[in-house]
Order: sequence, then structure tokens, then C-alpha cells
Amino acid sequence: MIRVLAVAGALLVVAQLHRAGGGVISSELNRTFGLGGAEIGVVIGIMSLASALAQLPMGLAFDRFGTRRTAAALALVALAGTLVFASAGSGFGLAFGRFLIGTGFAGVITAIMLLAMRWAPRERFPTVAATAIASASLLGGLLGTAPLAFALQRLGWTPTFGAIALLTLLGAALVVAVVRDSPEAGTARTHGAESLVESMRGLRAILADRDLRPLLIMGVCTIAPFACIGGLWAGPYVQDVHGLDREQASLV
Repeated sequence: MIRVLAVAGALLVVAQLHRAGGGVISSELNRTFGLGGAEIGVVIGIMSLASALAQLPMGLAFDRFGTRRTAAALALVALAGTLVFASAGSGFGLAFGRFLIGTGFAGVITAIMLLAMRWAPRERFPTVAATAIASASLLGGLLGTAPLAFALQRLGWTPTFGAIALLTLLGAALVVAVVRDSPEAGTARTHGAESLVESMRGLRAILADRDLRPLLIMGVCTIAPFACIGGLWAGPYVQDVHGLDREQASLV
């Protein structure tokens, strides 16, 4: 169980590096590519948009093909996006790369939860899933600050994101080699073939549940501001207003 969740967690580390690194790379997008504030917002934010759009088809893929196959395939999409992002020379190329990255990492938390559900004892599932997600998120979030800024300053844009692409490739290979959907079988455990329309109807039924609305409000009031400020504008703000350099801003 620990080995399987550690491999899946490694993909979440890379995903969180991308998500938390917006505050660091936003200044680079201005300095290196000459993008303005609105263009930077699109490049950083489109990753979250892609992750949201991918949820329904990704859920269908997990049911039909299993966790291992779906997670590995999505990681290859993220790998392609990282390579595009590393070699892009325009705002469109950067945004397209981030869109692919967001799509590829859209299911990584779901994959960890599915694996924990099948590998951990039933009464330990919440603890195991929360520990795996929190640990990987912490490491990825830290890597997306000072270490990312240090790499960009010392290595440059393309080598830094080329290295991140190699980490993504390694993660995908480990998923294929190590992860099994459940202790009972090494193959995917699939479910009934639900259509996209049926899935959307199910989502609508869930959203109609009044007991769920306080949780949705909590998510909007906590995750959204943190992603906006911490994941994008905090870095440029402390540089412009307080005169910090890139590495000082990344440490903050």
C-alpha cells in the first residue's frame, strides 16, 4: 500500500509544483516573454480551467479503464504539456502547454483516493488518503517556491521545465511498473459503462443536494483566494511593492 501510494503521490508532487509555481513563474513570463498582467493571468489560470473541464471524462476513464491505466495515460498528457511549455516562444504556446498540464494532472488526487480506498483498511481510508495527499501537496508546494526560482535563475527556462518533464516521465513509468488497482488483481477493475450524459445527470443530482452547498461555499471561500493570491499574484506583488528580488519573493 505504501509503495503504491508513494508512486501516485509522486505525480501529485509534480502537479502541485506546477500549481504552486505560478507566483514564481509569473515574473519570468513578464521578464522573459514580455507578457502583460492579463496574459499572465490566462497562462497561469488556464491550468485550473483545464483541470475542471477534464473532471467528467476523467471520471468515466477511471471507471472504464481503471486507476493505473488512466493515471499513466494522463501523466503522458502532462508530459507533453510540460515539453510544450518548456519550448514555447509565445503566449499561445505557453497557455496551450499549461492547458495540457492541467488536463494531465486533473485526476491525480482522484487516483490517490481510489487507490487508498482499495488498498487501505476501510476504517483507515480517510487517514491514509489525507496523509498521502497532504504529504505530496506539501512537498510539491515547497518545490514550486524557492527551489523553482533557484532553478530558473541558475539553469534557465527550458532546462528547468525540461527537468520537470523528465520527472513526469519517470512518474508515469513508475505508475505502469508499480501501481496495481487493488491488492486482489493487477489489472483494472472496471465498472458499468456510464455515458458522459449519464455522468452529467449524476453531477446535476449531486449539486442539487442542499447538504453539499456549505461544502461548495467553503471551497470557494478558501481554495479560490489562496490559488489566486498565493498561486499567482503574491510573487509579483512583493517584488513590485516591497522591492524583493526573485529568490527573496519565492522564500516569502
